[in-house]
Amino acid sequence: MGGWAMKGEVQLVSDGDGLAVIGGREDVERFLVSEGLVGRKVGSGQIKGFVEFARGSRSFVGNPVALAHVAKLLAQVAMEQAMDEIAEYLDAIDAKVDDVLRAQKDAVLSRMIGTGLVIEEAMTVRRQRGGVDEVTWSKVQGGPATIAETQAYALRQLDALA
Repeated sequence: MGGWAMKGEVQLVSDGDGLAVIGGREDVERFLVSEGLVGRKVGSGQIKGFVEFARGSRSFVGNPVALAHVAKLLAQVAMEQAMDEIAEYLDAIDAKVDDVLRAQKDAVLSRMIGTGLVIEEAMTVRRQRGGVDEVTWSKVQGGPATIAETQAYALRQLDALA
């Protein structure tokens, strides 16, 4: 490895997985802005201003302890990016599970509401005609099964909450 970067310059150190930008605070900031790296999505992660400005000797790059610190910093950044990606993935899964459960609940409730409408129609026909014909009766015949299915679904949901 070479020596410390001259004023106005930055030095890039890579461990194969990550990259450290070493230099003066203004020089590093200018480099990040010029490369469009501030706040820009990179791969699956995002730079969140994770920049550490180290003060001390100018022989930083030649110092094995300092290089170990850079390697540790790069590993930490990689781990945090992986954790962020996992968190985003879990949020996406959670949203999809919520959508599936909502759709399932909506389907059960829709069948129950539909059964209620058919029963109301049959009651209206009965009031107007004094009875129901075969067509109206055939619409109502599936009602008890739908009501029982909805009741079973509701009881299972209550049991799960208990």
